[in-house]
Amino acid sequence: MINGLCWRCSTAVVQKDLEQWYLKITHYAPSLLEDLKKLEQWPSRVRAMQENWIGKSYGVEIHFKIKDSQETISVFTTRPDTIFGATYVVLAPEHPLVKNLTAGTPQEKRPWHSLKKTANKSKSLRMSGDQRKEGFSLGSTRSILSIKSPYLFI
Repeated sequence: MINGLCWRCSTAVVQKDLEQWYLKITHYAPSLLEDLKKLEQWPSRVRAMQENWIGKSYGVEIHFKIKDSQETISVFTTRPDTIFGATYVVLAPEHPLVKNLTAGTPQEKRPWHSLKKTANKSKSLRMSGDQRKEGFSLGSTRSILSIKSPYLFI
């Protein structure tokens, strides 16, 4: 992809929602990490790369209840002790709640082309630290937040 266009035919590259299968690899992470120890003949840097790729993280999932709604936004964090400093939640432009949260607000009429432009960027480009982040308020202050979690923070 070059400037949002296919490098072969110069047509616009767009992301599409496709029906697909997902494997719950997190279920297998402990055994994969344990089995890496058996690969003594592998170079340590290769084993380290595999450990990082498996990416087992310890943390909690926190559920933010959307005010005046049955919906919640689930967020995984390895630092639940900092959650009380949270002032907002960022949603990806393709998140299904974006349209719902703008309903009945001035943002509902917002031109969605900027969202589509962002959604069509590659994931690696969107996650890159040197890229300027773009976004806008959903105009939905009713939407966030009360903490609903089974965890006790001390």
